[in-house]
Amino acid sequence: MKNRKNLVFILIIILMSAILIQVFRSEILESVFRIRQKQKTIDFKYISTEIPDSCNKILVLFSKKDKGSKDLFNNIFHTFRMAKLNCEYLKIDSDKVTEEVKRLKYDDLLVIGTERVYELKNYKSILEYVNNGGKAVFLVREYFPVFDEMVGIVQNRGFLNDIIAGYKSTAKFFPGLDEIEIKDKKVSNSILDVDLDKDVKVLAVAEKRPIVWIHEYGKGKVLYVNSTLLMDKANRGLLLQYTAYINDYFLTTIFNGKIVDIDDFPAPIKSGRDEIIYNHYHMNNRQFYRNIWWSFLYNLAKKYNLKYTGLVIGTYSNDTMSPIRKLNKQELNDIKYFGRKLAELNGEIGVHGYNHNSLALEGQMEFEKYGYIPWESLETMEEGLKVLKDELEKLFGDVKILTYVPPSNIISRDGKIAVKKVFKDVKVFAGLYTGEKEKGVLYQEFGKDPDMPDTYDFPRISAGYRYDEKLMWDIYNGIAHYGIFNHFIHPDDLLDIKRSKGMTWREMEKNFERIIKEVYNNFPFLVPMTDYEAYINYLKLEKLKVYTKKVDNTIYIYYENGVVPIYHFLRSKEKVKRVEGGYCKLIDNDRNLYLIEGRSPVVKVVLE
Repeated sequence: MKNRKNLVFILIIILMSAILIQVFRSEILESVFRIRQKQKTIDFKYISTEIPDSCNKILVLFSKKDKGSKDLFNNIFHTFRMAKLNCEYLKIDSDKVTEEVKRLKYDDLLVIGTERVYELKNYKSILEYVNNGGKAVFLVREYFPVFDEMVGIVQNRGFLNDIIAGYKSTAKFFPGLDEIEIKDKKVSNSILDVDLDKDVKVLAVAEKRPIVWIHEYGKGKVLYVNSTLLMDKANRGLLLQYTAYINDYFLTTIFNGKIVDIDDFPAPIKSGRDEIIYNHYHMNNRQFYRNIWWSFLYNLAKKYNLKYTGLVIGTYSNDTMSPIRKLNKQELNDIKYFGRKLAELNGEIGVHGYNHNSLALEGQMEFEKYGYIPWESLETMEEGLKVLKDELEKLFGDVKILTYVPPSNIISRDGKIAVKKVFKDVKVFAGLYTGEKEKGVLYQEFGKDPDMPDTYDFPRISAGYRYDEKLMWDIYNGIAHYGIFNHFIHPDDLLDIKRSKGMTWREMEKNFERIIKEVYNNFPFLVPMTDYEAYINYLKLEKLKVYTKKVDNTIYIYYENGVVPIYHFLRSKEKVKRVEGGYCKLIDNDRNLYLIEGRSPVVKVVLE
């Protein structure tokens, strides 16, 4: 009797387990497992204090009369804007230059941001300013022999005919960035052919020729960039760190975030099996991406403190004419599976597109280059996006889509209109930071989108799985500039020999972990964010103004419209003893670099 009861009990358990398995396999519990992705209510508590008149400032002399000067000015302006530096801009040929230079204090800074120094009405005012203890930074080489003695040149043979390729730092100034040697035209230099004074301190060379150095003149000091490399947007981190180098202290405001986008994810997995996967894992594509690829990314996020933003693709069909078809069952299953996996890591689901055809009409991009098909009309774009929106709501509930990334980083203004009409909650358009000019490609600055004022541009700075000097150069420039790591990858890079660089998955995952690990080891304080969280963080900084001054052994930091915490890089030749109104962390002792976290309207950094 007892055995019979036990048997009945076991059969009941087996039956209930079978029922539960079928329930979970069915869609009965779909409504329970909704993804809760909502738009946050923004209600910042701003802090401000009265700003004293004697705060440090930077005087920038610039020109826009030629392309090189325009490019350099744009880099200076956006770099200093985002770093929240207290700047005044003045055209190099202005009658006010002499007057404004004479107003500079010993701990202010003069920045020469054009090679058109021959347009100065009174160059002697700059010689006098430096000779009497001032500090000047020349961000581009210029042929102006009257300044040779001041900048440390003893023999000036004019412009070198050849372009000099590469960059190698000979001094420590920023972690990672000063350890990379570039040997090709990733960094290009048009330089002066010069001999330098024996007391010049060379900071960087290219093909063994000096391209950055420091020279003392009288009681003052000059940092001179004998190159055009800072006209390149990719080198803004370098621009800021060299500007910060010669003062006794220099404070820049940083974003302090790290973002990783996964384009084409969640998306339908390519059916069948590819040899590069099957030969190593004996799996078809779907098995590999579920069991190997995603497991690696999941473990990477846990190990190195990452958050992912996935950008959904509904289908890889080329439908661009009405009527747009619905998604099939297998496409929906792949999106559902990986969408929930992404949610498990507190990631964000954004949108890449109904399909991988960029949202552009005839003539708005180079369709043949990408094998894309023009959309029939603005209304058909909206129709495709509406199909995707409806399917996402069926899968995940009333999920708010907050981020849009265009396929191949290409979108027209019509495409933006379509996105905003269908996905009304979108706050982020994420495109590219740098690249070759091309019709329709979304190159961006951080800030409000020029076409959609209630939407913000948040460009991705680096991409790919492969570790190399060029990639790390871009990454470290982003961190040195704005304290941001903003990277993107694709799941199917492995299946494209050009994007995979011919690597196997084992090689790709090893390379990618090396990238993430190196950033984590050098900058463990960077805060992981999704794209929407990054947007919120940017809004906190948008109205912020920062001012500094030093009195005796204390650096004072003053805020207008600040939302705490506020983060800074501080370069100080004197060691920091303590911080009042915030916190301090030594990033690198050899480089005199600190992380400051401001927590009150006035922060006091007390030096030893």
